[in-house]
Amino acid sequence: MPQEMQWSIFSEITVPVLVIFPVVTLLFGLLLRRQHERQKAEHELQISENRFRSLFESSEVCIWNVDYSAVLERFRQLRTQGVSDLREYLEGNRRQLLEIISETRIIQVNDACVRMFGASSAQEFLESRLFLFTPEVTAVFLDHLCAIWEGKSHFRSEVKFRDLQGRIMIG
Repeated sequence: MPQEMQWSIFSEITVPVLVIFPVVTLLFGLLLRRQHERQKAEHELQISENRFRSLFESSEVCIWNVDYSAVLERFRQLRTQGVSDLREYLEGNRRQLLEIISETRIIQVNDACVRMFGASSAQEFLESRLFLFTPEVTAVFLDHLCAIWEGKSHFRSEVKFRDLQGRIMIG
């Protein structure tokens, strides 16, 4: 093969071999690395979720998993309307308080809650949750709402609940 032809072939394949191929290899390697990191993170998340689920389900303490997203939306609306003192507003608007209570969604309860409240299943508990509200529970729930309104990350209280048989208990 004449040297001129060799040089022509060499010059035509130099850019693809010396530039494009390494860049593509590098990009493919980065893509594989990202995919591996994502899979590892998903696996760790699954392990964490399983650990949480196990703690939740096997705990001897009554645990409720509650969704407050509708309550937070209501709070946003109230702030927009100029409400600055939630307690004063809700004490003057009991209907609003009861609506907010009904917007609080209990997503799930553990077996300890089912037993504590005398329900036959979590579903029965969830369907009967408003029955559990004594006047004292409503007052404590107002305190809880005010803590959320004020941005507090913790709230603790002791309150008298009613179980599904109507008996009063402290929780």
